[in-house]
Amino acid sequence: MTKTNSSTTRIAKNTFTSEILTMTNSKDVISFLRFPMAALIVLLHADIVYQSDIPIRYDGGWANIVIITLSYGICQVAVPVFALISGYLFFGGLQCFQTTTWIAKIKRRFTSLFVPYILWNIIAFLWMIFYNYLLHTFRGSEFDVMNVYESVGGLRLFWDGWCNLPIDGPLWYIKNLMIIILLSPLLYVVIKYSKSMGVLVLGLLYVFNIWPSWHWFNIQVIFFFSLGAYYKLKDEEPFVDICRYRFYAYLLAGFSLLALLLSFNISPKYSLIAHHLFTIFGVISVFIAARKFTQYEKLNSIFCMLGASSFFVYAVHRFALIDLVKDIAIKLIPQNSDFALIAVYFVVAFSTFIICHCMFLVMKALCPRILSLLIGGRIITK
Repeated sequence: MTKTNSSTTRIAKNTFTSEILTMTNSKDVISFLRFPMAALIVLLHADIVYQSDIPIRYDGGWANIVIITLSYGICQVAVPVFALISGYLFFGGLQCFQTTTWIAKIKRRFTSLFVPYILWNIIAFLWMIFYNYLLHTFRGSEFDVMNVYESVGGLRLFWDGWCNLPIDGPLWYIKNLMIIILLSPLLYVVIKYSKSMGVLVLGLLYVFNIWPSWHWFNIQVIFFFSLGAYYKLKDEEPFVDICRYRFYAYLLAGFSLLALLLSFNISPKYSLIAHHLFTIFGVISVFIAARKFTQYEKLNSIFCMLGASSFFVYAVHRFALIDLVKDIAIKLIPQNSDFALIAVYFVVAFSTFIICHCMFLVMKALCPRILSLLIGGRIITK
């Protein structure tokens, strides 16, 4: 038997690496990603640099750079990752489109999306009433429920009554997702017959922001949902086909993030393009990295455990907790240095996530049926 030459060895190593990356199936990757993406959404909303309602200003310094890099850069991949996962899961079993299958999926999404959407917005409105009542009582002023109701646009609180958002702000994504799902037969036809060209066109429209300013039909959600659908209709797992080029994906993500930082608040047009490019390469990098990290059993187990509360954390953190945690952290931690500002930022995000996850665990133990309703019947792990 002849000795293996160096070229054959390199090929073997590349093949081995490819096998490692393709070993994990999409179900494992999706379960793994739920926790870090929910955590990124909380971190995004922990931003303390440009919040108009927080008495803190800091223009310049490395604290500013760190917070912008995270909240306006890296954290922005979270919603697109969830959109891609949603498209991938929805089109499972729809490779050959059947009306009965589609209707069955719509019925399931009624439970998993529409019901929680309505319930969480009602809860957010009740919380606002309670919070305003406490404020008026503390100040000794008169409290009027109708003033609160009118301030959120009346019934528009479920749609766009709060700065073009539902009253539970992060649920703007669920609103978009429900509309896209209803239009999924049209999306199926576009992707099925145009193949990658249709997704590419949507990607270009997203990158160059050539789309009406519709808060209810966001091009970012459409593109990434379609990308997930495209992979499912091809019966392939997301980005497995480009895992071998992962170094270039990471490099492009890094360069586009740098371009975003250099143009941030200087050239809005080019900053937006850089932001969208980073989001695309960032999402690709996230899936490729997750496919690798799921090989570590302990890490995978921890992430899957924490990921069980991802929808609950996503729905509850913004309207009920994070601003209160911000106020407390700002009062307890003096903002007299870059380090202090960074500390406030991470303390707010970490504390908010832990509180939300503990609330999830308490409800899981005391009222699992109510919890199941609030999270759309999603599986609650033991």
